[in-house]
Amino acid sequence: MIDIGSGRNLFKRVAPLLVLFFIAAGCGDDGGKIIFDPGNGESVTIEFQDGFLPTSFYSGTRDAFLKDGPGLDTYNFGTTGYDTVGSRLLTDSYYESRYIVRMEISSLSDCAEIIRAELHLHVSFPSADSLVFEAYQVTVPEVLPGTWIEGFGGPMNGVDWITVDGAVPWDTEGGDLVGAPIDSATVAQDSVMMFEIPGVIALGWIEEPLSNHGIAVRLVGTMPGEHIILHTRESALFFARPRLLIEYIPGG
Repeated sequence: MIDIGSGRNLFKRVAPLLVLFFIAAGCGDDGGKIIFDPGNGESVTIEFQDGFLPTSFYSGTRDAFLKDGPGLDTYNFGTTGYDTVGSRLLTDSYYESRYIVRMEISSLSDCAEIIRAELHLHVSFPSADSLVFEAYQVTVPEVLPGTWIEGFGGPMNGVDWITVDGAVPWDTEGGDLVGAPIDSATVAQDSVMMFEIPGVIALGWIEEPLSNHGIAVRLVGTMPGEHIILHTRESALFFARPRLLIEYIPGG
């Protein structure tokens, strides 16, 4: 004979654990978005890079440079194939340049369990032997219904040092950075610098695509003239475009 009362007590004890499991794995209505479907428990590694990975049709990257120099702080740098991050000289004074990038990954299942996430950026011509860069999660002002706009270049024509779209100002000039940096990377020569992205952030980009405002990169302890050249999604070198690696276990 089955003891119904004992069964109910067991369910009460197990149910919270099941809820925690599904939250940790990011499980919800996946909408049939799983890209690959390996055997149970097998991880999948997928990479996103405009015009190249996971296929030549991927074009989900948006990026730009934010500059605080006079006449540059309201100018959009969203179309260049490469530019500087760090400190550059403008006439008789130095200014800071940052990089902001967002990559669309919502095609993954929202039941995915994220094992690791890495942002790879191709850099060239460092001005010093050892430069340290930090990556921050980005948010946008609450008054904005969407996210920052990559733009087409020119004054007040997309994201810049002061605004998210050429009109609506950042809460903090230079981009609204969330808390402490999520990772740092040291550049000593022409190389690819890699930032680890916490799984909870990557999972949020999958579950709630509208919450994906990307990552901002800046030089630590900027000294006058210290900088690197960083390649963007518009780079003529396919291999040098920003690349996001995600290792995950599909759910659903």
